[in-house]
Amino acid sequence: MHTLKKLQLFYPLQDILITQKFGENQVPIYKTWGLLGHNGLDCVRGKGFNISGSNVRASHDGEVTYAGADFLSGYGVVIRTLEQFLDIDGNPQYFKSIYWHLDPKILVRVGQKVKIGDIVGLADSTGRVTAAHLHFGLKPIVSGESMWTWDNVFQANGYNGAVDPEPYFFGISAYDHLVNPKKIEVVVEPEKIIEEKLEVIKKQISILEQLVALWIRLKNLLRL
Repeated sequence: MHTLKKLQLFYPLQDILITQKFGENQVPIYKTWGLLGHNGLDCVRGKGFNISGSNVRASHDGEVTYAGADFLSGYGVVIRTLEQFLDIDGNPQYFKSIYWHLDPKILVRVGQKVKIGDIVGLADSTGRVTAAHLHFGLKPIVSGESMWTWDNVFQANGYNGAVDPEPYFFGISAYDHLVNPKKIEVVVEPEKIIEEKLEVIKKQISILEQLVALWIRLKNLLRL
């Protein structure tokens, strides 16, 4: 049976604490950049850890397509998936994850293959920020767009092509995955398979109803 996998992401920081979610703070400054609101997740480390200098790790297997600096976002890394995954609506997509505000000494290069948990850089406060944090973004790669760019220029969804990453996380950091690897697969079965299973269930219900009806008839006969 052929199955399709939903995209699964591991948190890029150990002891992660999300301080600003996707779509929050619909303030004028985002509008000046053509955004409806925040187009990613802002993350620090909880439990009293200092975010500055913390290891930022790849959230999924893939290939580095960008490693450099941007005026607004500072130093960053972009990693694309090497295969298609299903989005939350069940559509097959290639994805790219984005890591901004890193230390200038980026630890990967364009074209490099990475695995979940590989260190891609160190958290910092480069770019236009008020404090050190990691900005994590996720974008499907749309038709007609180069996989080697970080910007979804053909997708004007109000968030520069970004989508909310949170539904793709399942509570495990990339660091924890390295220490204690866990193979977690979310399998989405083709519609035909689901329909076949529904038919089996319907038949089982029908048989059960017939047995109940037979039991009632026997019960009534015994009363005569």
